Amino acid sequence: MLNMAQIEKPLQIPGYQHIPELFDKTRRTFEEKVPLRASALEIGMFLNSFNTLAFSFLGASSCQAQILGMDPEGNQYRKWVKDTLMFMFLSPLKRLISADNQQ
Repeated sequence: MLNMAQIEKPLQIPGYQHIPELFDKTRRTFEEKVPLRASALEIGMFLNSFNTLAFSFLGASSCQAQILGMDPEGNQYRKWVKDTLMFMFLSPLKRLISADNQQ
């Protein structure tokens, strides 16, 4: 993830080809397991945002943790990642699942 913002040719990044595959797989799993009542556009925005942020926090943990003054391998950083993702995505997820949001 650290290299993603610094390279113009993504295929030069080792393993890059697996990133879109992983995003697609997580989307399919999410749609199969979670009862969604939202448009495909909303689901896509949610999943792309979640995946990108989670990959950044975990794939570039040394950078993120340094900014926060934490050990990237430590429990404090892991808790921060979990708390931040919950803060950012729990309410939107509830809305995507809500019966009040039927299309």
